[in-house]
Amino acid sequence: QAPSSSQPPVQLVFMAPTIAAQAYWQTGSEIPVVRPVGLYTGASHSAATTQDVLVSKQVFTFWDFQCLFNRAKATASLSSAWNFIYMTHLTSRTWKSWSEHRAAVVLPYDPQTLVFYELYNMGMPLLVPDANLLPLFFASSYGNTIDV
Repeated sequence: QAPSSSQPPVQLVFMAPTIAAQAYWQTGSEIPVVRPVGLYTGASHSAATTQDVLVSKQVFTFWDFQCLFNRAKATASLSSAWNFIYMTHLTSRTWKSWSEHRAAVVLPYDPQTLVFYELYNMGMPLLVPDANLLPLFFASSYGNTIDV
């Protein structure tokens, strides 16, 4: 059905080439890939107002990364004032609040996680796992369950 003049046309896009390839394989339709850029946040990282380092959401129920990072810092006798805190534990979860932190640890639980693009767009210093560790993180992603 043709779009009416009062309604803009809708375009289906994917944010990951692997998902677009899967859609092509299953349907024969080529759907474009557009990477998100997070311009909608309206926030930018400048001078941090806190030494807290954000830790992104993660799907590991066995590991508490916030606790591990803070304990490792204490065990190594680092003089750093950094305190690792989960993003979900913030009292203000606005993008402006995120931008005021020292840095962020991004624990990818899925290849299409938008939080990476949002933080990257802000100019936030990012601490990410080595590429060799990514399969470990993605193995537990929401898209890799037997229920999907």
